[in-house]
Amino acid sequence: NMPVLDGIGATKKIRETDKIIPIIAVTACVEDHFRRETKEVGMNDFIGKPFNRKILYSTINKHVS
Repeated sequence: NMPVLDGIGATKKIRETDKIIPIIAVTACVEDHFRRETKEVGMNDFIGKPFNRKILYSTINKHVS
Protein backbone atom coordinates (compact mmCIF):
# COMPACT_ATOMS: atom_id res chain seq x y z
CA ASN A 1 0.00 0.00 0.00
CA MET A 2 1.21 3.45 -0.84
CA PRO A 3 1.17 5.82 2.15
CA VAL A 4 -1.06 8.66 0.89
CA LEU A 5 -2.89 7.37 -2.17
CA ASP A 6 -3.22 3.76 -3.27
CA GLY A 7 -2.98 2.55 -6.86
CA ILE A 8 -6.74 2.60 -7.39
CA GLY A 9 -6.98 6.21 -6.20
CA ALA A 10 -3.92 7.24 -8.19
CA THR A 11 -5.36 5.67 -11.34
CA LYS A 12 -8.66 7.51 -10.87
CA LYS A 13 -6.81 10.83 -10.57
CA ILE A 14 -4.62 10.12 -13.60
CA ARG A 15 -7.62 9.08 -15.70
CA GLU A 16 -9.33 12.41 -14.98
CA THR A 17 -6.80 14.09 -17.27
CA ASP A 18 -5.10 11.32 -19.22
CA LYS A 19 -6.99 8.45 -20.83
CA ILE A 20 -4.03 7.18 -22.86
CA ILE A 21 -0.99 6.66 -20.63
CA PRO A 22 -0.58 2.97 -19.77
CA ILE A 23 -1.06 2.04 -16.13
CA ILE A 24 -0.02 -1.41 -14.93
CA ALA A 25 -0.83 -2.68 -11.45
CA VAL A 26 2.06 -4.45 -9.72
CA THR A 27 0.64 -6.00 -6.59
CA ALA A 28 0.66 -8.95 -4.22
CA CYS A 29 -3.15 -8.79 -4.08
CA VAL A 30 -4.10 -11.17 -6.89
CA GLU A 31 -7.72 -11.95 -6.02
CA ASP A 32 -10.19 -11.77 -8.91
CA HIS A 33 -12.17 -8.92 -7.35
CA PHE A 34 -9.05 -6.74 -7.20
CA ARG A 35 -8.12 -7.63 -10.77
CA ARG A 36 -11.63 -6.56 -11.87
CA GLU A 37 -11.38 -3.32 -9.89
CA THR A 38 -8.10 -2.38 -11.59
CA LYS A 39 -9.80 -2.75 -14.99
CA GLU A 40 -12.88 -0.81 -13.85
CA VAL A 41 -10.81 2.23 -12.78
CA GLY A 42 -8.86 2.25 -16.04
CA MET A 43 -5.67 0.30 -15.44
CA ASN A 44 -4.43 -1.38 -18.60
CA ASP A 45 -2.92 -4.50 -17.10
CA PHE A 46 -2.05 -6.39 -13.94
CA ILE A 47 1.10 -8.16 -12.72
CA GLY A 48 1.00 -10.25 -9.56
CA LYS A 49 3.96 -10.44 -7.19
CA PRO A 50 6.34 -12.10 -7.17
CA PHE A 51 7.05 -11.64 -10.86
CA ASN A 52 10.05 -12.12 -13.08
CA ARG A 53 11.64 -9.60 -15.45
CA LYS A 54 10.37 -11.40 -18.53
CA ILE A 55 6.75 -10.93 -17.43
CA LEU A 56 7.36 -7.30 -16.49
CA TYR A 57 9.07 -6.45 -19.79
CA SER A 58 6.53 -8.28 -21.94
CA THR A 59 3.64 -6.55 -20.14
CA ILE A 60 5.21 -3.13 -20.58
CA ASN A 61 6.01 -3.83 -24.25
CA LYS A 62 2.40 -4.84 -24.84
CA HIS A 63 1.22 -1.35 -23.86
CA VAL A 64 4.02 0.91 -25.10
CA SER A 65 4.65 1.54 -28.77
